Amino acid sequence: MPVTEIVEQLRRAYDLLTEALRSTAVADLAIIEGHEVFAGATKGSIWPQVAQIHRLAHSAADEVRLSEAALRGAQEIIDAYCWEIAGHGLARAEVGAGTALPSGQPGYNVKDHYAEWIDELRGKGMHVEPDAVVRMIRLRNGRLVWLERGHSDGGLEHILRRSRVRDFERSGISRDEIVNLVFVALEEGIKVGYIGQDRPVYEVAYGGRFRRVAITVRDGFIVGAMPVPLGRRVRARLHRS
Repeated sequence: MPVTEIVEQLRRAYDLLTEALRSTAVADLAIIEGHEVFAGATKGSIWPQVAQIHRLAHSAADEVRLSEAALRGAQEIIDAYCWEIAGHGLARAEVGAGTALPSGQPGYNVKDHYAEWIDELRGKGMHVEPDAVVRMIRLRNGRLVWLERGHSDGGLEHILRRSRVRDFERSGISRDEIVNLVFVALEEGIKVGYIGQDRPVYEVAYGGRFRRVAITVRDGFIVGAMPVPLGRRVRARLHRS
């Protein structure tokens, strides 16, 4: 079989594993949320089966996470094999939301590029600073979100402050890739839970591996973002019970 055909078959297998990984993220979240609901409903109960259900919930969550680890391991092996036979891996390049705009080109104007979307937002009474817009995207649900240069409390300046950049760099994301990751996570990621007061955590395939990033969006404006280790526990519900 020609190498090109082998690579296509490997890519199909890799993509199917990606779908399976997304399912494990959904299953993990459902188990956590279901367990929390059950625990709240049976608090103080002396019914012996309650303890058994708690044990089963923990066991199910552990099995899902073991499956997740096995699937990731399989992807790494497939990717390494592709490198061996074809000289490249299988991780798809991040495009669309994460693609940098040609803002460095002479005569290019970000405000003009997003003029229709900005007009749409203003028509709905949304507050947006056209001259400060860095990037915008329309999500699959039709919602517009955008990043402005911002200030120390929100926007690009807040996300790229020195301490946060170090956090991303420790997770393997360079300063130049942070904004790309944020937009790819918003467009393609799966919401797997929450941390902090109300910050959603998204899991997304980026740069050849799965990553988690917490992103705060207020009325469409991207306020902040931070990397989240894959092993960190996140809560299933927006508000703590």
